[in-house]
Amino acid sequence: MEYLKLVIKGIFIGFGKIIPGVSGSLIAMSLGVYEEAIEKITYFFKDIPRNVIYFLFLGSGVMVSILFGSKVVLFLLANFYAPTIFLFSGLVMGSIPMIRGKVKKKDASYFFLLFSFILLLNVGMHLKGNTTFVYHNNFSSNLQVCLLGFLEAFTMIVPGISGTSLFISLGYYAFIMELFSNIFVILKNNIQIPFFFTLFFIVGVYVISMLIHYLFQYHEKLTYTMILAFSYFALFFMVKDAILKTAHLFDFFIGCLLMFFGFLLCKKIE
Repeated sequence: MEYLKLVIKGIFIGFGKIIPGVSGSLIAMSLGVYEEAIEKITYFFKDIPRNVIYFLFLGSGVMVSILFGSKVVLFLLANFYAPTIFLFSGLVMGSIPMIRGKVKKKDASYFFLLFSFILLLNVGMHLKGNTTFVYHNNFSSNLQVCLLGFLEAFTMIVPGISGTSLFISLGYYAFIMELFSNIFVILKNNIQIPFFFTLFFIVGVYVISMLIHYLFQYHEKLTYTMILAFSYFALFFMVKDAILKTAHLFDFFIGCLLMFFGFLLCKKIE
């Protein structure tokens, strides 16, 4: 039963990775697996069999939703955009009380850090790329694929940062979705693309996980305040976007029900 719950949590985390505005790591935190996963990555070689089994089940859920769910997500976003975003907003909302509880002393420095992080996120959100990446089999394109792998790891590990939104801003979203949804075709025709992407993704996951683990140990208040800022920021813009895309009052009512369902689901399986 525990392994089945890991797979289900992995599926939700995977969906969080590919839906614009949603953070896979924030969903992981909502479902109560984030800190455990960071711990297991950091000390992976201390208990290899147990850690391999853990990531096998969690990772299988993530991979299923990314590889086979990307087309489903594109369909849902194209046809039921607002309800889909409302549902994931509920998952994020459900995680906020738990994250707030981690910050034990909410003094002036806490509020200063919180609003500073939110301000920085707001500035970063308005940084837009002007071009769409088109892969060519040359040094420049392969270097960008390597950087994308590392960036994917960064957005997956750091809570509240939506990798999808970032890739849209930088002009890489179409390339990433093509990579995820047609991986078997790409493996056959351009194996260097998934090879470089995966290699730098693995390196990035390990390096960034060690950094996050260090921050949790020695700068806990700063780290959780940063994550809470990401959570508030993501939740506000997700709900705002969903409301703006809602055409009728009945749709808004359904969206609120789905958000409440997402909130309860987070509480149930965290």
